[in-house]
Amino acid sequence: MRKVSLQFLTKAKVLLALMFLLVTSVAFSQTCEVSLRNDSLIDANNLIVDIYVKATSGDFYLSNSQFRINYTSAIKGTGTLSGTIVPGYSDLSNASQVPITVTFFSAYFRVFGGSLPASQTAGSVISSTGIGTRICRVKLNNTVAFPALQMNNLVSQTQVRQLSCTQVLAIHRIKFQMPIV
Repeated sequence: MRKVSLQFLTKAKVLLALMFLLVTSVAFSQTCEVSLRNDSLIDANNLIVDIYVKATSGDFYLSNSQFRINYTSAIKGTGTLSGTIVPGYSDLSNASQVPITVTFFSAYFRVFGGSLPASQTAGSVISSTGIGTRICRVKLNNTVAFPALQMNNLVSQTQVRQLSCTQVLAIHRIKFQMPIV
């Protein structure tokens, strides 16, 4: 009888642990939308674009992020692209989370988020209202004048789960990160 009770308790513990994981993953489920806005030429060789994140399932605290922006070869013409983060163009409440790095590859560039917050409340709140929260403004420089462009030459890649794709992570009060995008 005692052996049966022990087996039952062991199975009950495992079942409770699985139920807890299922409930917490549903309870902490978040979604968001990444958009590129306000793209414009400021002169023949410099283009700016803002990166926004909008929470689509309620506000959340940002833990970390990276943004992969694909571009077509038409955007650079015969030139070479480089980029910087424009200071003062972020709505993040924690200044240490503002991205500082833009890295270029053959057909895309990546913008890396800043420092990880020490706690949930130290993370910037990503808004679910309006157009969301502006993460940063990126200034793209071309060694030659940008050619006359058509739409959709810059696209944020989120479709494929790879380390280099756009990723937004939320932080919760029990101090764990979970991917949103």
